[in-house]
Formats: sequence, structure tokens, C-alpha cells
Amino acid sequence: MVIWGHEHECLIEPKLNPEMGFHVIQPGSSVATSLCEGEAVTKHIGILSITGREFELEKIRLKTVRPFVMKEVVLADEPQMKNVWKKNTNRTAVTSFLCSTVEDLIEEAVAEWLNAQEDPEVERKDAPLPLIRLRVEYSAPEGGRFETENPQRFSNRFVGKVANVNDVIQFYRKKSAARRKVGGVLEDSGSHAQDSLLEDYGGSIDNVKVEKLVQEFLTNATLEILPSNGLGDAVGQFVDKDDKHAVEMFVEDSLKSYLTKLREIDDLNEETISEVVEQQKSYLEQLFAKGLVKPKRVGLHFPHRIS
Repeated sequence: MVIWGHEHECLIEPKLNPEMGFHVIQPGSSVATSLCEGEAVTKHIGILSITGREFELEKIRLKTVRPFVMKEVVLADEPQMKNVWKKNTNRTAVTSFLCSTVEDLIEEAVAEWLNAQEDPEVERKDAPLPLIRLRVEYSAPEGGRFETENPQRFSNRFVGKVANVNDVIQFYRKKSAARRKVGGVLEDSGSHAQDSLLEDYGGSIDNVKVEKLVQEFLTNATLEILPSNGLGDAVGQFVDKDDKHAVEMFVEDSLKSYLTKLREIDDLNEETISEVVEQQKSYLEQLFAKGLVKPKRVGLHFPHRIS
């Protein structure tokens, strides 16, 4: 029998591995640590009894865990959204449908929590605010579109009703981004800027390097301290190599390099600080551009002396 750790999904029932001849028990995390499908599974702990080479597991449902319900909808497949994509302005209809769906998920989550309680005196007001995640695929048939609201603005509608008031909803589109003719004119199939960006990179998110997306975003923004190309590299490390500390270490080590440079200046004032920071930022951007420095888990690899 193997007790498997690290994974958060609760798979408390012993599962036989027929090839190796042992059972695997995966208790998972005791609370939801992220808003994903695996975390929406009911949380359990277990009492393991071992006699000789035999074992028994008594699973116990955790009753006080914050309820979490997740659902995925495809707008084009929903009966209530039939022909809505044909209307020139349909944001109100789409938002109304999604709000109703979230309200239903809230009721489902609270009912699930109440059903788990054995105390007859427990009431609805005793239930903790639930975690709700609604994933929405909003690609429309050719010739139309679904207009969606800003995810955070939509989520803020449920303040006081859910625990995750900033990320209740998550919109996404099909990977392939086609172009369609409307009135004889070719235009992007999506209603958001990322659709045309995807098209530039071959019509699939798989073809987009994260660094490129970051650079596109930073084109219209101004970073006064951090080198933008280095930030792109760090985000790429985070996504492509699952290095959860890449951005943190990039920021920390970049700032250390600025402090090292500033300590070399005897007479510091606001003007000299600005000049040093500007020069150092330019220097770091050159290093990143030449590939002489890359974000690593142990920090940035800078030359021995930054001049």
C-alpha cells in the first residue's frame, strides 16, 4: 500500500495497481488550494488500520471545509443562448445567463455544505462563503460572436456571496482562431485583442511564446526599473518550466543589482539615483538581449562585477 502525497485532488479510496500488486491512497489537500477541477472533489481524511499484511481505510468526510463548486459551459451549446450570437449587441443577454448560472452554483455549494453537517441546528447563515469557478467557452458560430464582460467586473457582482470575488469566471476560446467574412469584409473572429494576436502567431495559443505575449503587453507600458525583456524570460520560466520562484527571484536579484550600483555612488540625491537606475536598467536589458543573464531558480546569473 502506497500513500501518495503532493497531489491535491482527494482520491481517498484505495486503488489497486494490478501490474505492481499494491494499492494507492491519495488523501489530497484538506482544503481547496486552487480553483481547478481536481480541487472540487469532496475532501476526506482517513483512519488507516493495519493488521499483519492487511489494511482497512475508514474515510471521513471533512465537514467544515469551504464548499467549492466548479462548472464549465460552452455558450454555443446552451439552449438559452440559441441565436444570441447573431445579435449585434448581446452582452446583456450573455451576462444575464452567466449570472443566473453562478447563482445556481452558489445554491448548489451551500446545499452541499449543509447536507454534510450532522448538527440539526446548523442553518444556511452558518455556511461559509463558497468558492465558485465558472469556465466559459465563448467561441461563436461563424458570422457571429458572444460579447463578454470583464472577468473581474463580472466576479465583483458576487461580493458577499462568494469567497473568491475577483475570479469567479474564466473565459476562453477554442485554440484555432479563424477569420470570417462579415458584409464582405474579413475580420477577426474574436471580440478581444488576443484573437488577432493569436492569429499573428499561427492561430493557436500553442504557437505563442509567453515572452512574446509579455513583450506585446509591455509595448504600451513603461517599466521604470525592471528590464522588460528579463521579465519576459522570467514569466517564460514560470510557465514553461513550472518554476514558481522565477519571477520572484528575477525581481529580487534585479533590485539587488541596483542597490549594488547605488552603493558605489558617494553623493546620492534624487537626480543621481534616477540616472543610475536608468543606466542600470539599460545595462540589464543589454545583458538579457545578448543572453548573458537568465533567470534561474537560485537567482539571476550576473557577471561577477556589474559595471
